[in-house]
Amino acid sequence: MGQRSFKDRNVAALLAFFLGTFGIHRFYLGQTGLGIVYCLFMFTSIPTILGFIDALAFLSADEERFNRKYNRRYFEDNKGKFQSEQPFERQNRNRDREEQNWNRGKSSQTQPYRTTNSSDKERVQRTQQHKENMQRAAGFREEGIKLFKAYDYEAAIHSFEQVITIDEKDVATHFNLACAYSLEENAQKSLYHLDKAVDYGFTDFQKIKTHDALAFLRIQSDFDAFEQNKFRLSPKEKERETQKATSNENYKDLLETDTEPDLLDQLQRLSELRNRGLLSQEDFVKEKKRLLS
Repeated sequence: MGQRSFKDRNVAALLAFFLGTFGIHRFYLGQTGLGIVYCLFMFTSIPTILGFIDALAFLSADEERFNRKYNRRYFEDNKGKFQSEQPFERQNRNRDREEQNWNRGKSSQTQPYRTTNSSDKERVQRTQQHKENMQRAAGFREEGIKLFKAYDYEAAIHSFEQVITIDEKDVATHFNLACAYSLEENAQKSLYHLDKAVDYGFTDFQKIKTHDALAFLRIQSDFDAFEQNKFRLSPKEKERETQKATSNENYKDLLETDTEPDLLDQLQRLSELRNRGLLSQEDFVKEKKRLLS
């Protein structure tokens, strides 16, 4: 059986408006039976009126609802080939909607404050603080998605990291970070955030296997073990991440001294850090360039 074609909502509306009398839009949508019925009654005004109604219905219908009704088979046939290259936006939108509903419910319960009870004051303050934090997180999340779409992955990572500092268990943002780091060819951090996403409830493993943004990650040698471990990092790999973070802190302490060493001492210290494995070659070149500038 041939591959089904994608049905465009606007095309269906135009066909219904101009050729609705003959039921052409129904044939276009694959509803052959309905199309024949329209043709049988084409000599009456009923199909014409129905065509106008169908056109208005198509134009006013939500794109997602239209696709779910008329393009479901198309998506099933294409499976992973029709994966969106954008971050996990739908879950972001659902999360934002839940936060808005939660905030509305809380605001309706907190009328103008007239009691002197300190615990009530603290509760109101915590609620207000949580609301402000969620608003800030939503702003960073939206900014990160826009930057991701503009292919500015480095800036998108910075915005997504701001979300994580506010809400560490944001599943969608951890997944978005994994995608961005993969596109930046940083497999280690991509795996780290995928592990976090799964830890906090992400279960769409098929998306990990097929998402275009994770293509670089999937060809890495570490990914096979990651997949076999049900898309989780092993305890040994997690310990390695912790040691790396500690090494970065030591590196910062060694470079920032109370006295200003001369250039030669600084270069020697950089070489020592690189030889001890506390400084990558890329960071070594970057710091050396900074010192010599």
